[in-house]
Amino acid sequence: MMRGTRFRQVLVGLGAALIVVISTSMNAVSSSGLPPEDVSDRRMSAKEALHMDAEATGVAPEQLNWETEFSELVTSYSMDQSRGYSYSEIVAPREAVLAFSGVAPEGLDEKIATLGGRVKVLEHTGFTELEIQEAAGRAVQVVLDLGATSVLAIPDARDRIITVSFSGVALDAAELGRVQSIIEDDVLGGGLAAAGFSVDFEESGAAVFEADDLARGE
Repeated sequence: MMRGTRFRQVLVGLGAALIVVISTSMNAVSSSGLPPEDVSDRRMSAKEALHMDAEATGVAPEQLNWETEFSELVTSYSMDQSRGYSYSEIVAPREAVLAFSGVAPEGLDEKIATLGGRVKVLEHTGFTELEIQEAAGRAVQVVLDLGATSVLAIPDARDRIITVSFSGVALDAAELGRVQSIIEDDVLGGGLAAAGFSVDFEESGAAVFEADDLARGE
């Protein structure tokens, strides 16, 4: 999904993930909040739900249906760690990128052909979705340990950067440099660093995420 447009990164399983979910079964409800008497037992068809969501989002039903099917394909790989899923991205109508840490899984070409559209497959990225999720979590903990009360780490797999926003603690340039070195050495490790990942820090005047006791104890 391109920056500045409706099409933005689809990172299934990440906090920044965007998956279009189509409701295939929805009870009809009147403006009073009660089911109309003549349709109380009628359930909305998948086609009707698709058109309703298309009207709500301003996206053509055909495109919305394609995005849903693409998201389902992505999910089938992201849920299986052995497939080495890295990330996916819808870049234009019926056009997307699907990336893997190593070689693409067997049978992917056939599934893409069935899906239609244009899906560019990237191989050998050198990282998986799980690895960047874990790195983002470790980055949060490093900043929490410095006394921050609010920390949020957002990984961007396409641009290969983890943006860490924090509040509640003042860090000068030297301290930020030291923390960044710790994260790049210990959090990114050899793998993600070799894959081109870096860390960017943003100090916020407002809370970005309230850390609870569980987060502090990890």
